[in-house]
Order: sequence, then C-alpha cells, then structure tokens
Amino acid sequence: MKDKIKTHVKKYKTVYCCAATGIVVAGITGVIMRGRYAGVLRVPDGPVRVTVRPFSFFSKQMNDVTTVIHRGGTGSPSFVVECIETGEGWLSQHGAALAKGVSDAVMSGHLTGKLPDVNGLHYRRIGIATA
Repeated sequence: MKDKIKTHVKKYKTVYCCAATGIVVAGITGVIMRGRYAGVLRVPDGPVRVTVRPFSFFSKQMNDVTTVIHRGGTGSPSFVVECIETGEGWLSQHGAALAKGVSDAVMSGHLTGKLPDVNGLHYRRIGIATA
C-alpha cells in the first residue's frame, strides 16, 4: 500500500505543487484585494464611477485615496468629497460647503483634520475631479 502511495505522489508531484502554488497565490490575492471597493458615487450631476483603493495592501482605511475622475467641462481640478454618514457626494469641496451651508474654509479645515466635524457630520476626500 505504501508503495502505491509513493508511486502516486511521485507521478502527480507536479500537479500537487501547482495546486499548492495556486492556493498560495489565491490567498495572497485575497489579502491584497481586501478592503478595496469599486462603486458608484452619487453626485448632483448624476452618477460618476469611482474606484477606491487603499495605498497600503494591508489597510482597510480609505482616507489616503487619490482617485481621478474626469467630470467634463472646464476649470481647475477639485477634490471629490463624500459625507461618511449619508453617503452623499459632491464633485468639489466648494459644492459640499454650499450644499451644507458652511464656508469653504470650514469644509477645508475639516477635510484637513483641523476641525472634528461640520455641523455634526464627517466628510472625506475620495478623489480628484479633473476638467
């Protein structure tokens, strides 16, 4: 019986090695892809497709993301802003500030970490919208 097992393992050694390698690669891929999100950001002008990827493979934090969105039109680039609590999104900090009735300085101060919240809500930059 032992000889049959040894012969089988020698005969199919390559298959077992390939299967083990595949399992290891799948596991590493799972760790790298963990915490990544692709979705649709709801903005006043309609949905804009957004892909969010953390810079660190081993982090679930989404606050260090730079996603570039082509918004069409003219003008300088702007930060895409999302409300963490409501999921509402704007193509610019200025648009978010206007919608929430605060000054651009207050919204910018919150997004740069100088203010803890804006009227009890929290916002984050999730990308850059280019013209």
